[in-house]
Amino acid sequence: MDALTLHRIHFAFTITYYLFPQLTMGLALLIFVMKTIALRTNDPDMRER
Repeated sequence: MDALTLHRIHFAFTITYYLFPQLTMGLALLIFVMKTIALRTNDPDMRER
């Protein structure tokens, strides 16, 4: 194995276990905040039908 292959494996591990869970939790919080704002403002365009 050369250095580039090892670097790619290390990067894949880092992305899988550190970046994706944080993005998922952050997006869930963002969706919750935006949905709450839409429900409080009574904007019909922002609600699901």
